Amino acid sequence: MNVLLFRFTFSQLIRLLALVLILETLVVYPGRILTAEEPTDIPIAKDLPKARSLSVAHQHYQRLHDSRIMLVRAREEHQLASEAEAIESHQQEAILAAVILAQRQAEMDLDRYLKGEFPIDEQRLLDQIAMARNRLTQAVEKAAASERLANQGLLNQKELTVDEVSRERAERELKNRQQALKVLREVTFQRRKILLEGAVQLAKQAVVESRGKKEAAIVQLRSQTKYQQQLLETWQERVRQLQQQWSKTGFQQIGEPGASTQRDIPFTTPRGGMLVVQTMAPPGTKVSRGDTLATFKPQGLEETVAVQKLKYQQAVSEVDRTDRERALQQDRFERSITAARITAKTSKLSIGEYRVGTYEDQRQTIVLALQKVTEERDRAVQQLAWSRRVRQKGYVTPAQVQKDEYLLFDRNSVRSSLVRELAVLEQQDYRHQLEMLQKRYEEAVVQVDRVTAIGAARSRQSGITFTAAQDICELEKQYLALLTSQLAGYSIQAPCSGTVRYVPVPRPLAKVNKVMKPGTVVSGNVRFAILRKD
Repeated sequence: MNVLLFRFTFSQLIRLLALVLILETLVVYPGRILTAEEPTDIPIAKDLPKARSLSVAHQHYQRLHDSRIMLVRAREEHQLASEAEAIESHQQEAILAAVILAQRQAEMDLDRYLKGEFPIDEQRLLDQIAMARNRLTQAVEKAAASERLANQGLLNQKELTVDEVSRERAERELKNRQQALKVLREVTFQRRKILLEGAVQLAKQAVVESRGKKEAAIVQLRSQTKYQQQLLETWQERVRQLQQQWSKTGFQQIGEPGASTQRDIPFTTPRGGMLVVQTMAPPGTKVSRGDTLATFKPQGLEETVAVQKLKYQQAVSEVDRTDRERALQQDRFERSITAARITAKTSKLSIGEYRVGTYEDQRQTIVLALQKVTEERDRAVQQLAWSRRVRQKGYVTPAQVQKDEYLLFDRNSVRSSLVRELAVLEQQDYRHQLEMLQKRYEEAVVQVDRVTAIGAARSRQSGITFTAAQDICELEKQYLALLTSQLAGYSIQAPCSGTVRYVPVPRPLAKVNKVMKPGTVVSGNVRFAILRKD
């Protein structure tokens, strides 16, 4: 008994698997199932109208619908890629202009140090060394004189020690100044020169790299645009082919009346997937030409419509989102234009501010300092002349004359340094600063045009995205309307007058064939009725 039960169960499983395979064949390969369009062993009138199920038609239209959406996406991506190429070009130009300005600034910094800062610092130390050497000479002479006086008993040891300390201090000061000059020439100068020259080289490399990146980015975007163009053409051809195919088929009317020379006319359910029987003419009913024999509705159409409603709602939401994004992009565009124009105006004002403000302040500061030190030098000249005259009469000490000489040397040194600073300011700094300010102003003016072009391109991009969202929303709306119109199902009409008789049809997962009834689920492409002509 267990063996029989096992055999019975195994047999049932075999039948179940066979039925599943048949159903899968009906859905996936509907064109390979014999219908009223093809020769069979049942007498079928050659002029019987074609029968086409909504399931199969929906599959074809779904492909057309999806291809249309992909075409909209491809057109959107192609247009966005074209605008992105323009945006990237302007952005790379701005970056290149910035690194070129940085290179020029680095070159000016190097030139200013080599021809301005370093010579001034070097000359200042040379003046200090000359002053220290002069002090050392006088300290040595004084120490020697003091030693001679001490040997004669005219000076005590304490006074001699003071002169020796002064000489040693002068020697240390001279060595310190000489060491500072050596450090300036051998260390500080070389370090600053290497750093500034390195900055110039890095700036030049940045310019070269920026040009290379610009060209590479443009080439990449052009390649992407070309690819998007090819993809767009591919989808255009795909949609054209599907439209041609759909124009020949479409949702055809099922079982339209037509002439027939056969006595018994068989009818099969439409091709496609599983169908739900909606209405049926009672068995044995006499029908006339054009009367409805049965109506069907593809199984799962309500779920398909519900899913399409969600897609349509999402498309409407995307339209709203892209519309808001378009408005925000317009606001960002206006703000960026305003900021760029303000930058250009302030850059222009900076030129006048430096010329009549900053530069004049710096120049007047040096000029006033130069006038002051010149007056001090003139007084030092007069003081030294007076000291030397009265020294000859014995009214002042040699130390006083030496002090006046130091003061005159110091004022001459400071005056020479100020003269050099004024020359550097008038001949170098002024020219460099005006050049950089002018270049920044010109770049700011060009940047206004760049920002305008970039903002306009981005606004067009947001407009492209909005238009694509509208097109997709309209396609989803059309498809939803098409699916909704098919909810009423479709019917099979009698091609002539006669008496209808139903035959048993296979039922899913059923052991025996039964005559179908309203509400039952049947497979596509199965014979379900015979019309006997009057």
